[in-house]
Amino acid sequence: MVLKPSEIRTIILGEHDVLRSRLAEINGHLGHAATEAASRAELPKLLAQFYELFLQHIAHEEQILMPVLADIDNWGPIRIEQMDEEHIEQRATINELSRLQPEPDLKAYTARILAFIGEIRADMDAEERECLSRDVLRDDTTSIDAFGG
Repeated sequence: MVLKPSEIRTIILGEHDVLRSRLAEINGHLGHAATEAASRAELPKLLAQFYELFLQHIAHEEQILMPVLADIDNWGPIRIEQMDEEHIEQRATINELSRLQPEPDLKAYTARILAFIGEIRADMDAEERECLSRDVLRDDTTSIDAFGG
């Protein structure tokens, strides 16, 4: 089944909503990790689940979003290149973070995870503006970047 651009937008935005919810849950546990052993103990499990979900998400983007972006307008190849670079970096970061543990340095661990959360949120926000907007993922075939003279 071939998906229309608007359907792809809906799917990816839905995935972003789920990811944001998981990030909020992780953020809440980070906020209590210094004083609550249960929150601290839960963090590696929550993060492992998030990493798996996020890796599935970026693979899904590569499968359904990238092919559409490639030909949607003149900026397609640039969007694809940027997304490729971001996904490579995100996979490397997840690989690095998956080896971290809250102990012995909870403060450094928390800071690193919070930085990652901020990066992922910023990436999703930028992606929504630059790749998932209604102006970019349109079901019609008229290019809004075209110059008619």
